[in-house]
Amino acid sequence: MQKSSSSLYRIRKTSWGIWVQISASVENSNQGDKISNNLFFEYKANTTHLTDVEIELLKEGLTWVSSIIEMKINTPTKITLNKIELNHCDYQVEGMFYGIAFWASEHFGFDLPEYQFNYDRKKNKYMFPDLDDKLKKLFTTLYMRSEQFSFK
Repeated sequence: MQKSSSSLYRIRKTSWGIWVQISASVENSNQGDKISNNLFFEYKANTTHLTDVEIELLKEGLTWVSSIIEMKINTPTKITLNKIELNHCDYQVEGMFYGIAFWASEHFGFDLPEYQFNYDRKKNKYMFPDLDDKLKKLFTTLYMRSEQFSFK
């Protein structure tokens, strides 16, 4: 049986913010991209086209909270992202990571783990120190992958 829910993740400490609304469903299944032993993910939000980086950040966000989710489930479970809404005036790619983790915390009923962020006025963006290494690795991996398939 599928159970659907929606969550709105937002940060707004200045006139600039982050706003990501996620609607997803959960069902007993071992299909999709493997996140952990009993947790799988599928992206089906056809109305919003995300980049490879954004989709990987969604998966990474689920990985971040997967051990907590696994304590709440007892069978293989697939999370299907059905709809994602973004406010492009209040958007940073990091919102994907924390947005899906926030959705999971509300859907499965747990407190989102603590994380650090601050607003950097010079860069005019929110900084998430815990994501710095993940983002560098992700961008490097995707860049290297694109170099392998380039038409020179």
